[in-house]
Amino acid sequence: MTGWVHAFDQIQRALGTDDTGPVEIWPEEAGRDAHVSMRYASGTILKLDMPEKKGPRMGGIFVGEEGKIEINRNKFTTNPRDFVKNPPAPKLAEKWEGDGWVAQGHIENWFDSIKSRAKPNADVEIGHRSTSMALLANISLATESTLHWDPQRERITNIPEANDLLHYEYRKPWTLEDA
Repeated sequence: MTGWVHAFDQIQRALGTDDTGPVEIWPEEAGRDAHVSMRYASGTILKLDMPEKKGPRMGGIFVGEEGKIEINRNKFTTNPRDFVKNPPAPKLAEKWEGDGWVAQGHIENWFDSIKSRAKPNADVEIGHRSTSMALLANISLATESTLHWDPQRERITNIPEANDLLHYEYRKPWTLEDA
């Protein structure tokens, strides 16, 4: 599941939840490779059930009453086509689209952020929250349980012992002190 972190970045951005995360995580069936779903405080449900060969690569499909948006690393489409009223300028969009893993825009943003000291498009907090989602999905699968997550305190609230799976024992001499 941790290979999905960059897909979660895009989903979190689209949902406006870069600084938080889901509040409930559950496996849809038993097994290590089972589908997982998540619910946000807003009520939005995120279903992690896209077959690998179909759908977006490293992104998501958002389905609503008035249309559908598909985002991924190299593509942005809507149905109906004019669903997004203020799309990015074609020159900007061109930088992010194409075959293979398009990285130029990410690298440029990273260098620009270093020079300007501005936050990059995907800063450390965004990466942390996206990684947390992947780890919570794994914990839900490992425990075969629905988890209630407090994204502010970053604790599982309904199964206290599941919090032990949020970290692992570090190799000596590395430590992480409790805050």
